[in-house]
Amino acid sequence: MGPVRFGRIRVSGIIALYHDVAVALSALVACNLLWDTPVGHLLGLRDFKIDLSVVAALLTIVGFSINDTIVIFDRIRENRGRMATVSSELINRSLNETMSRTIITTVTVLLTVLVMYIWGGDGIHAFAFTMLVGCISGTYSTIAIATPLVNAPRAMWLITITLAALTLLGLAATVQTRALEIALIVVILAFSAYGVFRIVTTGRPELRHPSPA
Repeated sequence: MGPVRFGRIRVSGIIALYHDVAVALSALVACNLLWDTPVGHLLGLRDFKIDLSVVAALLTIVGFSINDTIVIFDRIRENRGRMATVSSELINRSLNETMSRTIITTVTVLLTVLVMYIWGGDGIHAFAFTMLVGCISGTYSTIAIATPLVNAPRAMWLITITLAALTLLGLAATVQTRALEIALIVVILAFSAYGVFRIVTTGRPELRHPSPA
């Protein structure tokens, strides 16, 4: 698939994985606020902590999501054949052809994890809850985020720069030296602004200049 396979598909898949882990972690934070409320008691929530079982669940979510993404992207590659571009119609057809497989796999996993969450006991309660959230987010992120971004490179690169900047800013905030923290924030924001400028003006984030004709 050339640049389509190793460029847009790779980056859009990483964005979907980032989304899945972020949603699962956000759900754990929400549990910390809701577990001692009537809603929390109704849903069986606990004050979950990020321990080894939660880390195992996050890694499982990554594997589950990327597997579904690869199946759909491989079908896009097969349907594309020797065509030079990937159209919206081709992506939609590929999604429809793999939708039954996605539904069957997701429902099977969800039913299993739901049984574990309700009757599995406290030992795997956090694992099962994280998996429940991750399976749902992993399925719709593949269908509604990763796959459409393949045909929207400008939006894909803007999202990539935004997520990278937010992640680096979070890491910069952990630096103990105040002057170094400010310097890192300025550098991150400057590179992010330049990347956005490149995408808006040329549609590409590359730092290299185009070679002369």
